[in-house]
Amino acid sequence: MGHSNRMLIRKDNQILRIIKTDGDKQLIIDCITRSMPKWVNQQELNEYKECTEEELCCATNVSLNDVESLESRSKQEAYNRYSMIAGILPFVGDKKMRSSVISYVANERGVSKQTLRHYLCLYLAYMNKSALASTRDTTERTLTFDERRMRWALNKFFYNQNQHSLSTAYHFMLQYKYTDATGKLFEKYPSFYQFRYFYRKTKNMEKYYISRHGMKDYKSNHRPLLGDGAFSKHIGIGLCDSTVMDIYLINNEGDIVGRPTMSACIDAYSGYCLGFSIGWSSDVEGSILPLILNVIRDKVDFCAEQGITISEEEWECKGVLPQTIVTDMGREYMAERVLHLTDLNIRLLNTNSYSPQEKGKVEKFFDIIQSTYRKYLGGKGIILSDFQKRGAPDYKLQAQLNIKQFTAIITRTVLYYNNERILKDFPFTEQQIVEQVQPHSSAIWKWGQTQLGASLVPVTTKDVVFTMLPRCQGTFTRVGLKANGLRYHCDGYKEEYLRVGKVVVAFNPFDVTSVFLVNKGYEEFRLIPSRYYGKSLDEVQQLKKQQKKLIKENIEDNIQAQIELAEHIQALSETTVKVRPSSAGEIRSTRKRERRLEQKDRLQEVRDHEPNK
Repeated sequence: MGHSNRMLIRKDNQILRIIKTDGDKQLIIDCITRSMPKWVNQQELNEYKECTEEELCCATNVSLNDVESLESRSKQEAYNRYSMIAGILPFVGDKKMRSSVISYVANERGVSKQTLRHYLCLYLAYMNKSALASTRDTTERTLTFDERRMRWALNKFFYNQNQHSLSTAYHFMLQYKYTDATGKLFEKYPSFYQFRYFYRKTKNMEKYYISRHGMKDYKSNHRPLLGDGAFSKHIGIGLCDSTVMDIYLINNEGDIVGRPTMSACIDAYSGYCLGFSIGWSSDVEGSILPLILNVIRDKVDFCAEQGITISEEEWECKGVLPQTIVTDMGREYMAERVLHLTDLNIRLLNTNSYSPQEKGKVEKFFDIIQSTYRKYLGGKGIILSDFQKRGAPDYKLQAQLNIKQFTAIITRTVLYYNNERILKDFPFTEQQIVEQVQPHSSAIWKWGQTQLGASLVPVTTKDVVFTMLPRCQGTFTRVGLKANGLRYHCDGYKEEYLRVGKVVVAFNPFDVTSVFLVNKGYEEFRLIPSRYYGKSLDEVQQLKKQQKKLIKENIEDNIQAQIELAEHIQALSETTVKVRPSSAGEIRSTRKRERRLEQKDRLQEVRDHEPNK
């Protein structure tokens, strides 16, 4: 069974991270040595077991926090270094392209290639921008012989999720470090009081919570919360997340489809819902792209599709995206296609994993939306708290709504959430109170757009669709631009065809008729083999697969046919007449005579073969 992307795996003292998967090959990086990534066969990783981020941090003696929690100088340093390697990340699996891009960035940024490789490997090992910030070197006093063994015992037996007591760790230390081959205790050994004193003197509370209870528990329950409760001081930061809704839906034929996924984008300052999407998948195509498109869409038209009539003021968000989009590093939000939003001057940030308080407004949004509609939809597929208990009804069989009806219900609920819900805990400023800003998300959103610091980026549907198209590596050749195994052409690229080189190409997986060269814009190239016009990439690949199968099935017959052809030719060649040497000087007359012999009266042949009339 293959390992999933971004997973950490471990074997003995070696920890690897899976960066990408391509068929039976996986791109890995050694997180301990931090050498450049390389492709290996899946079989080489079969003996490796899944590893946690906490184990990696403990093994490398590194403590990582969210980049936003760093002090300003370290944060700026981390973002600056990440910006250096951001352009290298899409090509990390292509050794030649990676090397070329590193050389280009090194020249542009005025840094050495070795420095860039160091930053790249550091980021890939931890997948955390804060790893790029410099750490201060602390000179630790030299430990005594016994203290080194105490530290070893604490790290091995106390600071782990087995949660051994201090006394148990002490006895393990004596067993492994202070006994002879027969198991007899040495005459001299540290007392438990010395062991406890060393522990208290060197105790690190952050290490204690993370190692014994895990990063999830630490970030959720123990991490210092020093903020003032406001994620943002102005509008322009969008909090994005997805959740599976607590209701079962059916299709138009009455078949149970399952529970839909809802994605939403909430303004961090006002709590205003900028847009949402509902679908059956949480991937980019089924969830994230529809969400982004809904954020910039004219909401009057959107609501009209649901049979709901509103004025523009009731959902005043179209044609703009928040300049900063914050996610929780969910797999769908870290897809390469989503990262391309940075091309539109959008900044993408990741909160700490398992830290819902950092994007509390979007978490609260889902809670409010579900608690609002669920009290009106009892017995219609809503899942209650007893769904896992014995005797609970099968809520799937209660489903009555289809996804279109449910979307209309959510739209109505969002309109209430934006315009009618009272924000009792919003930190109103004196200016807002003087200006009588109403305690509703829509009112605060409208007021915030007039204030300094508001950061919204105007974009069009075309901008978003083109930017979030999947991309691949294309190659200019004499026979056209090759991408996804197909050939494309565009006028004005004769020199590129002759020079031959690799480029980045955006493509539409649903129609291979065109691809787009990503080069300060999107230049359209048209498909050369017209037989594939209008087909999806999957359809084309399936046709090619069937063609290969057909050819493979006929190879044996073809070989047999060639053998038979050779036998016929050889048999015929044995009945030939030898050349008459004296005819060498008579070739012209002989040729003329043979031409007369082959001439026939074609009309007479037709008449001879016609039946008598």
